[in-house]
Amino acid sequence: MKLTLTLSILFVILQTSLSAQGYNFYAPGRQAFPGTITYVNGKVKTGLIIAPKHLKQSKIFYRTAKKAKKEKIPSNLIASISLQTETGKDAEFEFLPSVMKKGKTPGSNIWLEVIVKGYATLYLISDKYLLSEDGHVYNFDNASSGPSWRYYLRKKGEKVATFFAYTSPSKMVPRLNSILKDNAAIYLSEDTDLLKRIENKELTHKDLEEIIRIYNDYMVTAQ
Repeated sequence: MKLTLTLSILFVILQTSLSAQGYNFYAPGRQAFPGTITYVNGKVKTGLIIAPKHLKQSKIFYRTAKKAKKEKIPSNLIASISLQTETGKDAEFEFLPSVMKKGKTPGSNIWLEVIVKGYATLYLISDKYLLSEDGHVYNFDNASSGPSWRYYLRKKGEKVATFFAYTSPSKMVPRLNSILKDNAAIYLSEDTDLLKRIENKELTHKDLEEIIRIYNDYMVTAQ
C-alpha cells in the first residue's frame, strides 16, 4: 500500500513537471505547430504540422488549419520540416539515409533533428523525439551503459548523413572523445588547428555544436 501511494505521488510530480515544460504528458510530441513541409521535389506546403515522434516514423500529420481535415503525408515524399514554436524558435527535421561509416551502403531514411546548419550540417538522432511549446526538442535514446546521444554529419553536396560522435553525461559510456577524435580526423581534416584542439581535449564530445560551427566558419573562409 505504501509503495503504491509513493509511486502515485511520484507520478503526479512527474506529470506536473512535464506539463510545466509545455507538453502533454499523455500524448507527448503530438501538438501541431505552424510550419512548412518541403517535399523531395521542391514543393513547399505550409500549415499545422506534428513533429516526427520517432526516427522511423513513416507518415507526418498535417492540417491546413486547426479545424481542417487531418492529412497523412508519407515521410518518403518529404525532404525536411521546419516548425515554429510559441517563442518563435524553429525546430527542424530532415528525412535522410544514414550510415555509421562513410562509404557503407545506407539504410532506409530516418528523421534527424537539425542542430547546426552550414557547410557541414550537424544532426542529432534519437529513438524518440518530443517537441515542447518552447521549442525544445527532448531526445530519448536507449543505451545499456547509460544515456547517450548520436550525432551525424552531412557535408555540402552529400546526400547521406554519416555518424560523427556520441555525447553523454554518464561516465559509463566509453570512448566518447576517442570516437570524436577519430572521426574528426576523417571528416574535418581541412581544419588542422581544429583537429589539434580536439586532440588536446580543449574541445571534447561536450562541444560538438561549437566544433562544427568552427569548422563551418573555416570552410567559408577557405573557399
